[in-house]
Amino acid sequence: MPARLLVPQLLGFIALLAAAVQFYTDREHGSKHCKVPLSWRAHRGLLSLYSLSSLMFCLTGAYILLLCHAYPQRSLYTQQYVEGLLWIWSGCISYACDAVDLGVKSWSHPIDRLSATLFIAYNVLAYVAYARMGALPVAATIEFPLSLMSGLFCFKRSGDAVHKGDMEGYFFWHTAWHFVLPITGILHFSLIYFI
Repeated sequence: MPARLLVPQLLGFIALLAAAVQFYTDREHGSKHCKVPLSWRAHRGLLSLYSLSSLMFCLTGAYILLLCHAYPQRSLYTQQYVEGLLWIWSGCISYACDAVDLGVKSWSHPIDRLSATLFIAYNVLAYVAYARMGALPVAATIEFPLSLMSGLFCFKRSGDAVHKGDMEGYFFWHTAWHFVLPITGILHFSLIYFI
């Protein structure tokens, strides 16, 4: 390939890499250009539904651990309990990011961003692998993409609300994001273990 064709591709890759580094190291709640305002902090306490919704991920993780313990023969792989621990981690870091550090710069925001991205990517890859192997029940094969899209829709709407300065919309849609993925996660694992 001629160098004149490689240079634009290389520059595009470098720009993409720089944007990713910026995104995953930004300590703002939200993004540099679309921050969750500090003033919203006064409207939600650490025990509000919005704040506690992050812990739904922990509930899903505990459910997965219970399934792995009670029905080890139904696990898709021998170390599936690690997935339960990842759900619990997601809940803890989400609570730190969205409740404790709501609207303020913190280390929890980039960690939450990176954790959520890797966790979703892991789940998509696992889903594709197990679906291709035929290891998932048909119901779980259909349910997973619908659940993921529903969760991402809620997350997108919460980001749109921040962009518009709509505090109530943000709290509603971000709480929905924290409920949709964990509840559908419980549904997904129930389908795997009981169908």
